[in-house]
Amino acid sequence: MDWFFYAFLATIIQGLLVFTIKPLSSLFNPLMLLFMQYFGGLIFALIYAKIKGFNLKLNKKELLLSLLSGFLVSTGLSFYYLAIQLGQISIVSPLQSVGIMLMHALLGFAVLKEKLRLKVVLGIASSILCIILLTI
Repeated sequence: MDWFFYAFLATIIQGLLVFTIKPLSSLFNPLMLLFMQYFGGLIFALIYAKIKGFNLKLNKKELLLSLLSGFLVSTGLSFYYLAIQLGQISIVSPLQSVGIMLMHALLGFAVLKEKLRLKVVLGIASSILCIILLTI
């Protein structure tokens, strides 16, 4: 399978997840909801790793990088869930998505030395225009 199929599945599943956050955040603390999602994901990941026979041992560097990555993901999602609870999902979600896209494009260009193509620049500009139109 190619990357597009996985990206499509991720978009559908995460889109459904984000939509469920809004109604659930009025019933539960969004941070507790995030914790429970991580707990469920951990159980699934451990079962999947056991079935596939993955080696789950980490050296010190891998552990530190994994902890840093987990900190960034959970902190970012915590703020995102709080924003969804307080704001309109139709504005918060596109704003966050465009922000992530901008970060990826800029870091890819600045750190990974990827070429900044005209299509990417036009896509980013269109996305920013979309956010402006959503918020006015």
